[in-house]
Amino acid sequence: MTVLTPWLLDLLLFFSHWLWVRRLPYPTDQKILAVLIILSAQKVVSQIFLGFFSLLTADALLILNLSIGIFLIITCVLRYGFRSMCQELPGIRSISLGSWLFTLLIGAVYGYIVFLNTLVPPFDWDSLTYHLTDVFSFASNQSVSSFQFPWIQPYFPKVGELLVSWLYLLGGGDKAAFLLLNTVQLPYALMGGVAVYSAAKILGLQKGAFLAIPLYVLTPLIMIQTLTCMVDVIAAAFFLTALVFLLSYRITNRFLDLHFAAIGFGLLIGTKFTFLYLSWPLIIFFLLGTDRSKIPLVGGLYRQRWSPCFSALPWVAVSG
Repeated sequence: MTVLTPWLLDLLLFFSHWLWVRRLPYPTDQKILAVLIILSAQKVVSQIFLGFFSLLTADALLILNLSIGIFLIITCVLRYGFRSMCQELPGIRSISLGSWLFTLLIGAVYGYIVFLNTLVPPFDWDSLTYHLTDVFSFASNQSVSSFQFPWIQPYFPKVGELLVSWLYLLGGGDKAAFLLLNTVQLPYALMGGVAVYSAAKILGLQKGAFLAIPLYVLTPLIMIQTLTCMVDVIAAAFFLTALVFLLSYRITNRFLDLHFAAIGFGLLIGTKFTFLYLSWPLIIFFLLGTDRSKIPLVGGLYRQRWSPCFSALPWVAVSG
């Protein structure tokens, strides 16, 4: 294991999920969000599964997730042919000059953030008092068991800690891996930017939508948080992604949108219970945002509003 192992595995899993998600009826930005939300859920669920059997080790985690990635690639090739792997990858042909300049700016800023993250280990209070103590407890016990302080919240959700654990275990579980734990929120800062861009497009702000990504990822609070081994940027990305697919669901009435929103919502409340406050706008929007003129009484009300809601509840439970 090396410090690059979790990132290389992330790339493989992203590609394997992309082979299937790219066929969904979404624009490229929403396809990217769908892959990232699935990948995040896979990281969490795979560690919980292994931890349940006290098998949460780096080797077991690598073998399980590598097998999933290879299985997805092989089944895609068998169904659609080898050439399908090289088609419809996220393209760059339509990117404007302004978007390229913003991309270079974001790359330079976050490249510097990564450089800073390699200079010092996690240093913030929250990381050292309970986020990382849980991660080290996972690694030493080979199960998802919290480090027991008398004053710490034993009920505190663990999605953020499991995402850190992914980096620590697959990175070798040593000093080199520890130094890179501050990078855990970096991809989620970019994910949040893509989600804001998608939301802007769905809401009809086509002309200025490309500004959403730099305006989000270059916000000082996001950049500062991305320098820490905390979970707030992660939770914000899950909230925004759930919002995007919920907005899409209100327009298209596709159950698939609702299920992606449910995964994001589950990951959100599984990251930090205080983010339940952020979930209320999602719930209210879903319940009250329905065009009642199109809903028949009684039976139709159940089928059109509550039936998709109940069909998505398992995703909330599994992700959260």
